[in-house]
Amino acid sequence: MSLFRTWSSNLRLPPAPCLGAAIVLMIFQLLAGCATPPVAAPTTATSCAFTALGDLGGGAIPVSVSDDNSLLSAAQAIDAAASRINSDAQPFAYQVRFRRPLKINAERGDRAAAFEMTGLFERPCVSTEYLTLGWGYAGRSNDRAYAAIVPVSAGQACTGTMMVLPSSADALTPPVPEPAENRPVIAGWMVDLPQIMRAMRRNKNLFSNGVESLQVTTAKRLRIDDRHPAGCTRMVYNRSSHYRRIKGINDTQPVIELVESGKPVGKSNLAGYCTAGHYLILDAGTATAIEHGRYQRCEAFAA
Repeated sequence: MSLFRTWSSNLRLPPAPCLGAAIVLMIFQLLAGCATPPVAAPTTATSCAFTALGDLGGGAIPVSVSDDNSLLSAAQAIDAAASRINSDAQPFAYQVRFRRPLKINAERGDRAAAFEMTGLFERPCVSTEYLTLGWGYAGRSNDRAYAAIVPVSAGQACTGTMMVLPSSADALTPPVPEPAENRPVIAGWMVDLPQIMRAMRRNKNLFSNGVESLQVTTAKRLRIDDRHPAGCTRMVYNRSSHYRRIKGINDTQPVIELVESGKPVGKSNLAGYCTAGHYLILDAGTATAIEHGRYQRCEAFAA
């Protein structure tokens, strides 16, 4: 007997009605398996395209500032340079330092109002670093913005007991992710140096030493920076380490913080030094005063 006959003789087929139902079921399963899977809804993604700084001249990017006595003009030029690196880069802070303390009697165009500005920009798709562009560091040849990528630091242990150089381990410490909601985009900034000067005159008792620096940012970012100081600088406001500034202000409110040039407090030594002065926080859209007070800033050496 052949193998085929043995197999066919042992095969038991179902009755005809059941056989028809089985065939229909098989055909349905085959068709279901060949069906086109559902298409996921399209999502809008932020562009992650990033131009290498070396492709833009090693980080020195040509800019054109229409008025070098205007904070807004400098910020617009820095924004344009940032968009060349990443089209979706968004500013969350501008840090301004005056070359000499800005006095309340300074006039527009006065060299005493010369400043340097650094813009801090969110890098889409990268939570461990941000983009900075600085302008005003080249004296009269301010036709470049200098770009750098800065990692988000976890902070330093600053005991202030001795002056030491950073260790190689500190240099290799991986950056810390920072959520995008901690970097609200600045929107609604309208105030420039003339309005700031008028605010200084209205509060002249706060600025007898002049303004050494200012920052344009959002209320939320200012509160975050207060809680997470940079490097080994520690700030105390209104003589209390527990004092929290601009409470009750909307997170996205754009603000300008003016910082008086500080006077030395105590004696400097190898552990560090402290200065003290006044601060004033303005609404960046209207120049209305939101809060003022005293600060003490201590810069300790890492140890």
